[in-house]
Amino acid sequence: MSDSINERVRVLRKSLKLNQTEFGQRIGLKTSAVSKMEQDGSTVIDQNIRLICQTFHISEQWLRTGAGPMESDDVSTMLARLQEEMDLTDLEMRLLQTYFSFPAEERQTFLAMAQKFAARLAAEKSPEERDRQREQATLDAVRQEFRDKRDSPTSTPSTITTTAK
Repeated sequence: MSDSINERVRVLRKSLKLNQTEFGQRIGLKTSAVSKMEQDGSTVIDQNIRLICQTFHISEQWLRTGAGPMESDDVSTMLARLQEEMDLTDLEMRLLQTYFSFPAEERQTFLAMAQKFAARLAAEKSPEERDRQREQATLDAVRQEFRDKRDSPTSTPSTITTTAK
């Protein structure tokens, strides 16, 4: 465990394989400010602690005290990490945030409903398949009509009777 917050900032930066300039750029600080934060006994202000934790998904408790894991385990931090790693869109993020805002029991109910929905979709024919079947039925009906006309007995020609005057 790192002894001071200053050392933990340095440990974090090095674990990310960033130099002081790159680290500072990521959190909007100059190299000199990062250097100062890493000096033993230097004060790291709350604003910078929050920036570091939010930007690098670090546990604030770990950064301040050294207790617990370095990486944050709260849902918003995990989702932010997932968004970064998976290049999620804003809509995808809103969907995940909304889903995880529900209690576990409600999420399970939602998943059960989604599985039933997916099963019904899989069992149903696609619109293209339905159209193809309709077209085939129409074609079959027209063929049958032609067969019926072809196979029907020919009618006798009508005789025209004329009366002589």
